[in-house]
Amino acid sequence: MRTGTVMLLAFLACAFATGCEEAGSDVSSSASVVESATMNEAADAFVANVWSAGPGNPIVFDGQKFFADNREEIRATLEIVDTLTVGDLGVALVRYSLGTDVYRSAVWMRKMDGLWWPSGSQYFSEYSDDYDALSEDMQQRADSVITKVDAWKEESKKAWWTW
Repeated sequence: MRTGTVMLLAFLACAFATGCEEAGSDVSSSASVVESATMNEAADAFVANVWSAGPGNPIVFDGQKFFADNREEIRATLEIVDTLTVGDLGVALVRYSLGTDVYRSAVWMRKMDGLWWPSGSQYFSEYSDDYDALSEDMQQRADSVITKVDAWKEESKKAWWTW
């Protein structure tokens, strides 16, 4: 499992544990909810908040610290270059810069109740349950999307803190 995925899952666990007042409570009343009507909004919200610090979300990971230190430059240079969908699954291809280095990443998301939500796993493959549930035509579309995402990310400057 990639370091970024592990950090994201740990972040989500921490955010959930500190964001909900009690088990079974209504998330919308006890935590800040960012509703995104478009994939671009969801991708921007993900990048803006994934490693952010704030009430209920202290900096506890190295990637969080790095992102917090470079947040303004990342947000200022962030571009959502393309969005691709496979049914209710989608991915935004994002690009941002730090100095002269360009980083490319993908923000996976799911459409629920008409809104786009960044996925907690930030990974999709032909081995996932979502893939198995697709029709043959949609699996072919998914294969094409996965190939495009892999090629996009391959062109990125490599760094320990990228997702």
